[in-house]
Amino acid sequence: MIQKDNLGQDIYLIGPPGPLRREIVMKYCELVQRPVEYVSLSQDTTESDLKQRREISHGTAKYVDCAAVRAATLGSVLVLDGIEKAERNVMPLLNNLLENREMALEDGRFLVHPKRYDTLMEEHSPQELAQWKLVRCSHRFRVIALGLPIPRYPGSALDPPFRSRFQARDVPSLRVNQQLDVIESQLTEDTDLMVARQIVQAGAVLTDLRHAEGVPAASAVPEFPQGYEDTTGALLFAFPLMGPRAIVDMVYPFPALLDGTTDERGPIVDKVLARFSLFKRESFDPSLATDTSSMVVVTQDEDPAEMAAVDAREDALQSVPLCNYVVEEIVALGAAHEARVRFRVEPLHKYAFEHLRSIKHAESIVSVPTGEVSPRNDVADFVETMSNLEQFSKMVQAHAVGDFCLVGEKGGGKSALVHYFAKRLGYHVEHIPLYKDITARSLLQRRTTRPNGDTDWENSSLVVAALKGRIAILDGVEQMIPGTLASLQLLVAEREARLPDGRRMLGLDRFEMLCEEHNMTPEELMATGVLPIHPSFRIVALARPTGAKGGGAPTGTWRDWLGSEVQSMFCFVHVEPLHVDEQKYILRTLAPRVDVAELDKLMRFAVALRKAVAKDEMLTALLTAVSLRSMIRICRRISVDVAQHGAANARGALHEAILRAALSRFLPPIVLETLLAQLKVCGIEATGGPEGSDELSIQVLEGADASGLRKSADAVGVLKVGNVIVDIMPPKDVLLIPDILFYDNPRQAFSMREMIKDWTSGQHLLLIGNQGVGKNKLADRMLQLMKLPREYIQLHRDTTVQNLTSNPTIEDGVLKYEDSPLVRAAREGRVLVVDEADKAPTHVTAILKALVEDRSMLLADGRRILEPDEMVHDEAGVEHIALHPEFRLIALANRPGFPFHGNDFFREVGDVFACHAIDNPDANSEMYLLKQYGPDVPEDTLRKLIAAFDELRNMSDDGQLSYPYSTRELTAIVKHMQRYPEDGVDRILRNVFDFDNYSLEEKNLLVEVFSKNGVPFSLGASSFHVSTGRTRALPPPKLIETWSLAPEESQAMRSATFDLVRINAWRSPLTDVLRLNQATRNHVWPMKPPHMEVNLQRNERNSTVFTEEQYNFNLPQGLILGLSVLDDGRMITAVRSHSFMIFETDAAHSKCLVHDLHAAIPSDGMYRVAPNSANVFAMSGATKTYDGKSAEGTYDLLVQNPVTGNMMAVDLETRVFTFLELPPGCDRKGPKIQCVQCPPPFKDRFLVFQRDHKFVTLVDFARNVVATTTLVDKDPAREQIPFGVERVDALTGNSWLVTSSEVTSNPRNASLLLRFEDDSGKFVFERLRRQEPNPEYAEVATMPTFTSSRALKNPPGALQGSGATARMVQLKEAGSEPGERVPAFAVDLPHAFEKGTRSNVFQIDARVTVGDNGIEAEENEEGGKKGGKMKKARVHALQLDESNLMAVVREAPERMAVDIDLYDVNNANRRTLTVSLEDDVLSQNAHDPDLRLRGGAKMESKYGSVRQSPNLASFSKALSPSQLNMAAMRRTTIGEASQRLFVAEISNTAIVTVDCLGLVRVWLVDDLAIRQSFADWRKLVGRKAKGKFLDQISELPDPSDDEFQEIEPPGAAERKEAENDGVSEEARQASNDLKREEWLKLLAQMEMSEHDADKYEKYKEAVKTEIRELRVTLEGLEAKESERIWLKNQTTGDIDDTRLIDGLTGERAIYKRRAEQSPDSAMFQPLPVRLHFTFDLSMSMSRYAADGRLQRSLEAAVMILEAVKRFEHKFDIKFTGHSGDSNDVPLGVEFGHPPKNDKDRLAVIKKMHAHAEMCDSGDNTIEGMRKAIETIGRKPADDYYCFAISDANLDQYSITPQHFQRLFAIDKRVHTFVLMIASMGDQARVFEEKLPGKVFTCLDKTELPKTLKKMFLAAASSSSSNL
Repeated sequence: MIQKDNLGQDIYLIGPPGPLRREIVMKYCELVQRPVEYVSLSQDTTESDLKQRREISHGTAKYVDCAAVRAATLGSVLVLDGIEKAERNVMPLLNNLLENREMALEDGRFLVHPKRYDTLMEEHSPQELAQWKLVRCSHRFRVIALGLPIPRYPGSALDPPFRSRFQARDVPSLRVNQQLDVIESQLTEDTDLMVARQIVQAGAVLTDLRHAEGVPAASAVPEFPQGYEDTTGALLFAFPLMGPRAIVDMVYPFPALLDGTTDERGPIVDKVLARFSLFKRESFDPSLATDTSSMVVVTQDEDPAEMAAVDAREDALQSVPLCNYVVEEIVALGAAHEARVRFRVEPLHKYAFEHLRSIKHAESIVSVPTGEVSPRNDVADFVETMSNLEQFSKMVQAHAVGDFCLVGEKGGGKSALVHYFAKRLGYHVEHIPLYKDITARSLLQRRTTRPNGDTDWENSSLVVAALKGRIAILDGVEQMIPGTLASLQLLVAEREARLPDGRRMLGLDRFEMLCEEHNMTPEELMATGVLPIHPSFRIVALARPTGAKGGGAPTGTWRDWLGSEVQSMFCFVHVEPLHVDEQKYILRTLAPRVDVAELDKLMRFAVALRKAVAKDEMLTALLTAVSLRSMIRICRRISVDVAQHGAANARGALHEAILRAALSRFLPPIVLETLLAQLKVCGIEATGGPEGSDELSIQVLEGADASGLRKSADAVGVLKVGNVIVDIMPPKDVLLIPDILFYDNPRQAFSMREMIKDWTSGQHLLLIGNQGVGKNKLADRMLQLMKLPREYIQLHRDTTVQNLTSNPTIEDGVLKYEDSPLVRAAREGRVLVVDEADKAPTHVTAILKALVEDRSMLLADGRRILEPDEMVHDEAGVEHIALHPEFRLIALANRPGFPFHGNDFFREVGDVFACHAIDNPDANSEMYLLKQYGPDVPEDTLRKLIAAFDELRNMSDDGQLSYPYSTRELTAIVKHMQRYPEDGVDRILRNVFDFDNYSLEEKNLLVEVFSKNGVPFSLGASSFHVSTGRTRALPPPKLIETWSLAPEESQAMRSATFDLVRINAWRSPLTDVLRLNQATRNHVWPMKPPHMEVNLQRNERNSTVFTEEQYNFNLPQGLILGLSVLDDGRMITAVRSHSFMIFETDAAHSKCLVHDLHAAIPSDGMYRVAPNSANVFAMSGATKTYDGKSAEGTYDLLVQNPVTGNMMAVDLETRVFTFLELPPGCDRKGPKIQCVQCPPPFKDRFLVFQRDHKFVTLVDFARNVVATTTLVDKDPAREQIPFGVERVDALTGNSWLVTSSEVTSNPRNASLLLRFEDDSGKFVFERLRRQEPNPEYAEVATMPTFTSSRALKNPPGALQGSGATARMVQLKEAGSEPGERVPAFAVDLPHAFEKGTRSNVFQIDARVTVGDNGIEAEENEEGGKKGGKMKKARVHALQLDESNLMAVVREAPERMAVDIDLYDVNNANRRTLTVSLEDDVLSQNAHDPDLRLRGGAKMESKYGSVRQSPNLASFSKALSPSQLNMAAMRRTTIGEASQRLFVAEISNTAIVTVDCLGLVRVWLVDDLAIRQSFADWRKLVGRKAKGKFLDQISELPDPSDDEFQEIEPPGAAERKEAENDGVSEEARQASNDLKREEWLKLLAQMEMSEHDADKYEKYKEAVKTEIRELRVTLEGLEAKESERIWLKNQTTGDIDDTRLIDGLTGERAIYKRRAEQSPDSAMFQPLPVRLHFTFDLSMSMSRYAADGRLQRSLEAAVMILEAVKRFEHKFDIKFTGHSGDSNDVPLGVEFGHPPKNDKDRLAVIKKMHAHAEMCDSGDNTIEGMRKAIETIGRKPADDYYCFAISDANLDQYSITPQHFQRLFAIDKRVHTFVLMIASMGDQARVFEEKLPGKVFTCLDKTELPKTLKKMFLAAASSSSSNL
C-alpha cells in the first residue's frame, strides 16, 4: 500500500467479507497520518452522496461538498466500502477523477489535476483561476476501494473502465495460527486454549467446504464469518469456562438455525463441529449443581446418540472445565452507566463440577454497561422461567462483548425478551421497525427544514440512541436489503459513523483522545462536528430465521441477509421455543381461568404440530397457531369465555380459537387436513358449529333495560349480541361515528359476537375474507352500535411507511408533516380501520406490529408514539405522542392467494391480531339479508340464486373459477329485481356475468351452474323453451264388470273356517333360520353408525327449459333394489353395492345417510349375502318388542327379500334391526315369497303368501302377533287352504282380495274375499261374483291388480257427493301378453261387500301394451297387432293416493328410457312422462328436449314419436374413450337390473323416481302445481320464447305445439344471430376454409395427422374442466410473481415523498417509477419447481382397464401436460413409468425438455398405453419411487415434488405402508405423494388412513385435479413462506 501510495495509484482491496480489509486501511491511514473520508456504499447510494448535494441556507440554494470532493480537495484518503453493492451506473462517475484527477462539479467548479493546476498557477494568478472556477485536486488524494470477489459472492461485477483505474491486492482471511494468535492476545495466561483451537479448526474446515471446488451446490455450507476472533477472545476473557458450542452459536448462528430442518447442510455442519468435539448445545445437568432453583426446571430427554457421544466429548475436552453462566444479580455501580452482573456458574459435566469444587468458585462477576435508569432484578410484567432466564443470561454475555442479534420464530418472545433485558439493565429503548425500502441514509439521518425554510438534517432514532446511551432495537433485519444493513459495519465494529450532514460520531475513548491531542473541551470538539457515542449504546437486532437458509445458499430461495458481513457485526442469541412445561407455566400465569385439562390439550397439540412441521416444511404456515404469542391470545380468549359464560358454556372454545389463530378457512387443503388430524389426535373436538347462531340477535339496551347489565357506571347503555354484553360509553367525536345501512342477520351477528369477545379482552382485530363478504359493514356496524369514533385509511400498492404514518407537505418552502389517520387515532383514542391491508407491501404493514404489540411506533417526521409511562421526560409533549389507552385497530384484508393480487398480510403480522375469517353468510342468513333488499322477490327465486352463488363460490375455492362471487354481487342482483321486476333474471344476471362473456369455458360453467340450480340464465348460449309431458284426453269410462259376494247358497267355502294359529314371530318352530337365531342368542342387533353422510347435490331442472321435472340428484353409488317414503318425508332406498345397504335421505333431499348392514350382521348368517332385489315398506311405527318386553323406539321399515323371503324390521331412530322367521309352509326354493301391506291405519300389518302355495300368514307388528292358516302343531305342518294363492290385494286392515291359481272355465271365479276376524281369530274366505254388464266383455276375463290399498282422496267427478269411494285398478286379461294392461277404477270397494251391494269397475283407457323396440302398439281393425312378436316387458302401476292419480310405469328392454302414464280420472286426461336412463353426457350430446335420444329407429303412434336408444358407436366422435366406456357399463348394468325405475309419492303434487343406478328425480304431477311453477318460471325468464312473449301466455301451452317442444342445442341462438349479422355465406365459407388451411399447415409443421390430432383432442376434451382448474391455480402463482417493483432515484416518474427536500434544493433524481426488476447478479435467479410423475404401467392397469383405471391414468397425464404448458419456467416436469419390466420407463418427458407440441404429448400417451398392454406381470412401485426421489434432487430447484400414480394393487406384492414411510424419509427436501387411481378391495383406503396427507385416493378423474391442486397450493404456500 505504501508503494502504491508513493506511485500515486489507487488501490482495490479484494477479499472475503469481513472487517479485515477495512481495519487494514484504517490502520495504514493511522500510521501514515492521513485523514480518511469513509463511504459505505449501498444500492441507494447516488451521485449526490459522492460529489455534491444541495442545501438551502437563508433562502438560497448552495452546494455542499460530499466525501469524494472533500477528499480530493483536502488530500484525504477516500475509502469506498462495498463496491459490489452500488448500482451499476453510480461508480463510473468517478472514472475521470480516478484516471485524471479531474471532475466537473455541480456548482460549476472543476477539479484539476495538481500538476496541471500548478502549471496554470505559473501562468495565471489565483484570482483568475478562481474566476474560472478551477479547483486543485490534492496530490495526496488517494482512493482505496474495498470489494468482494464476484461471482463467488453476490453483487454487481466491476465495470471494466472502473476496474482498470485500480491496482488490486487480495486480502485473504487470517490463517488458522493467526486467528489463534488474535484470540490468545486477549486472554490471560491462565486461560486454556483448547476451546479456542477447536473453534478455529472447525471454522477453517467450514470455510474450506464453502468454497472447495467440485463440492455439490447443495453441500455449500454457510461460511464461517471473518473477524470472529475478537468476539471469541472477548467471550473467553470474560467467561473463561464458557462451553465451546455456546461460543460457536454466538459467532456462527447456522447450526442453531439449521437444526431440525430438512436442509441437508445442517447435518454437514453438525458433522464438522462434532469432528472437533463441538457437539450440540450443552444443557445444565441439575444433578451436578449444589443448589437448584425453585422455578420451573426443564430436564431434556436423553438422546441415545448424544449419550453415546459423552465419552468422546470428555476425552477431547477432559482438561477443560465447561460451564454455563446464569445471571444471579445485577448491581449498579453509581452513576457511571455501569453495573456488576453476578453469574452463577453451572457445570456441564463431571470434570467441570470437580474443578469448580476444587477452586471453591461457583460464581463469576462481570461489569457491563447499563442505561439511564437504575437496573432492576425483577420485572413485574414478565413471567420468568428457566429457559428465558438462560436466554437472558446469554444476552447479557453478548452485551458484555458488544451488539447482538436475537434470532427466533415469529411470536417466540423476542420482543418480550429484549424489553425485559432493557428493564433489567435500566435502558430506554429506541424501537426502529425495519422494512425493505429503508435506506442506509435514513438509518442515520433524515432531511427536514427549519422554520425559515433552510434545509436541515435530523437525527434518526439510531443516532439518538447512540448519543444518549440507549438500546436501538432494529426490528426485522431479515427484511432489509443486505447492503443496507452492512452499511452499519463501521458503527458496530469501530463505534464510528459518518453522518449524511458531514458530522462524525466517534467512540467515547477516541473522542476523549482527540480532546487531549488538540487541547479542546468536549463542547468545542462537538462544535467542529465530532460527536461522542455513549459507551452504553447498544444495537439489538431482531430477526426471524426466515431467510437463514439463504446465507450463501445457491438456490436463492431466501434473501442472503445473513452473510458473512452481517455475521461479523453481531453476536447471535438463538431464541428457541420454550419447553412445554414452561409454556404451560406462562399460559397458566397469564390466563388462570383456563381449565388445566384444556391447557394440557393445547400443549400436546403444540408439541405434535411442531414435530409434524419438522418433518414436513410444507406445514410451516401452521407454526403461527402455536407460537407463544398466539397461544397466549388463545388462552386469554378462553378466559373471556369462561368469565362471561362459565366453564361449561366455554366447551369447544379451544378448537375454535386454534382454527381462528391458524386462519384455517384459507389454509391449503393438505395443511388443513393435517391441522384437523392433529386436533383430533390431541382430543380437541369441535362443538358442532356456531351454537345458536340462527337465534342470535343484536340488541342495544338503554335506560332501565340496561341497568342490571352495565359494568361501568359511566355507560349509557349496553350492546347485547347473544350472550355477550359490552358497555356503550358516552360518544365522543360524533361526526366520526359510522352511520351505515345494515340488515342484521344471524351469521353476521355470530361474527360480530366473536369480534366483541376479542374486543372486550383488549385485542386488535383482523378481518380477512373475500371481497364483498361484509368486512367493512361488520366493522362499521360494530362501531356504530358501540358509538365509537372511527379513523379510516385505505392502503394500496404504492403505500409507503412514510405516508402510512404522516403526509409530508411543503408550505412556504418549509417541510411540514400532516398527521395521518393512524396518528390521529392513536393520539385521540379512536378506532383506526385499515382497509385493504393486504394491498400494501408487507414490509410497510409490518410496522403495524410495533404499534399493536409493542405499543410504540416511529413516525416519518422523527416523532414516536409511546405508552404514557414510557415517555422520556425531557422530550414529552415535544416530539413524542402519548398513545391513548382507548386506541384500537381493525385491519381489513382479502384472503391470501389468487385471484387477489395482494400480499399475505396474515403471514407477516397476523399473529399480533385477533383474526376472524369473514365468509359469505350461510344460506339462511343470506336469505334473511336478501329479503330486506328485495321483499317482493319470490322466496323460491332467492333460494335458487343463493344456491347458485354458493356453488360458484365452492367452484372458486376448488379452482374451477378464478373470481370468487360474493354477497355483494348477489345483493346487486336482488336490488335490480326489486326495482325492475319486469326484467328477466337472465338480463339482470348479465349485469354481473358479462365480464365472463368472452371466456367460453367460464361462460359454459356459469350457464351450467345456474341451470343446475333452476335459474334461467343463458348468457347467449341458447333460448328458452317449454318441454312438458304429452297430455291426452281419456275416453268416457266404460263399465266392464260388477263385483259382489256370491249368494249364500253358493258359498261353498264359507263354512270352511279354520282355527287361528297364533305364533310369536320370535318363537317359531325350529326351522333352519330359528336355529341360526338361537345360536346368536340375540335377535335385536344394533346398527353401526352411518357408514358415511353424503351431501346431495341437487340439480334444478327449470332453467332454460321448463319441464315437470323439478330437480334431480344422485345417490351414492350402488344398485337400487327398493324404494319407500316415510310419513315424515324421508326417502328410504335399499341398495346393493359391495354389501347390502340402506340409504336414508332427508325430506329436504339435502343429505343421505348410508347404513351398511353387511358389517352389522353376524358372519355366520345367510343375511350377509346381498340380495338382488328387495321390497321396502314404510310402517307407521310399531313398538319394538324383544322377548315379550316392549323396547324403546318403533319400527320404521320392513325390508323383504322376495327371493329368499327373509324379512327385516328396521328402526332408524335407535339404529337397530330385527330379522323375522319365514312363515310356516314357505319354501325357499319355490316362487317368490310376497308381502302385502294393509292400508292406513294398519300399515303395520302384512299378509305373507307364496305363489301357488296353499297358505297365507298375517304378521301384525302392532300387536307383535303372527297368524297363519298352516297348522304348525302337526308334524309335518299341514296347509289348510284347498287352492293355491296367485295374488293378494289389501282392501282394509282385515280384508283382502285373493286371486286363486286354480284353472277354471271362467277365470272370473278365481277371485275371493279373505277376511280376518280379530275377535274370533279366524280366516274366512268368500267367493266373489264378477259379472260383465256388456256382452262384448263376456269372453274377456281379467285378473285385477290393485295399485294401492287406499281409496282415492277425491273420487271421480261422477261419484262426488254420493259418498262412494274409488280406487285405481289395473286389469290383466287372462292369457294375455306380459306387457298388456287395462287401466280401470273400482267403485265402493270394499264397502260394497259389507253392505251386500255391488261394486262397479270402469275402464278408463284403451289397453296399454309395451312391445318390440319400445314401440307402443295398438290393435288394428282385424284384431291383429302392429309390430312384431312381443318381448317381455315390465309394466307396473301404483295409485298416487294424495294426488288422485294412477301411475303406470312401462319399461321396455330395448329402450334406455321409461314411460310413466299418469291417469287423472277427475280431469279425464293422461300425461306421459319419459324418464331417460342414459348418462348425462349422452343426453347432452343428443340435444333432445324430452330426453328421448336421437339416432334410433323412429316410428309414429298415437302416443307420439318414440325412438330406440342409439348405438354407442354413433357417439364415438363426440365422446372420449373413457366416456364411451362408462356409458357402455351403465347400459349393461341397467339391462341386467330386475327393475329399472322405482316410483313413489312424496306429496299431493309431486312424485319421486329413482332409477336403478341411483339417479333421483322429483316431478310435479298436479296440473295446478305445474301451471303455478310455469307462471313463476315465465316471470323469471321475462323474454321471448320462439316468437311469443312468455308473459303474454295465460295458460300452460299445449306441449304438442312444436313451437314449444323443440329445444335448440347450446349455441344455436348465437349461430342464428351470426346468420343475421350481414356477413354473406361466401365470406363465412372463405373464413372457414382459411381456418382449416391454417390448421392443416400447423399439423404439417408438427408432422401430425388429422387422425392423431382428433385423437389427442378427445383426450383434452375429456379433462378440459380439470385442466382449467389447474391453470387457474398456476395463473395465480404467475400473477403473484410478475408484480413490478418501485425503482427509486429516477429522473422521471412519480415524485418520491422521501425526497421532497432534495427536490427543493434542485436535485433531479427525486422520482420513482414502476418497472420490472432488472436481472442482477446480486440476486439469484429464481429456479423452477421440479415435479416428477411416475405412472403405474403394470399389467394390472390393462388387465383391469374395465373400471377405467388406465384411461384415468392417461387422462391425468394429458391434464398435467396441458396445465403446465406455458408455465415451463415455473414448473420443470418429468414423466417416468414403472411396471414388472422396469422401474424407470422413459416416457419422453424429461427435466428441461417438455413436449413441444400436441404430437409430442400424444406420443407420451401412446407410450404409456403400449407399455401397459405389453409388459409382463410384476410390480416396481417402490423401486420406481425410490429412483425418482433419488434423482430429482441432483440439480438445484426451488422445491421438489414427486408424485406416484398407482392402481393400489399392492397386497399382491407384499407392499405395506411402512415401505412408503421409508421412501418418504429418503430425502427430506422432496415432498412425495401417492395418488391411488384405482383400488383392489379397500387397499387404497387402508393406505390413505395409515399415511394421511401423503396418500390420496382418486377413483374419479374429476377429483384428480383437486388433489393435485392441494399439492400445488402447498408448494405455493411453502415457497411464499420463504420469501
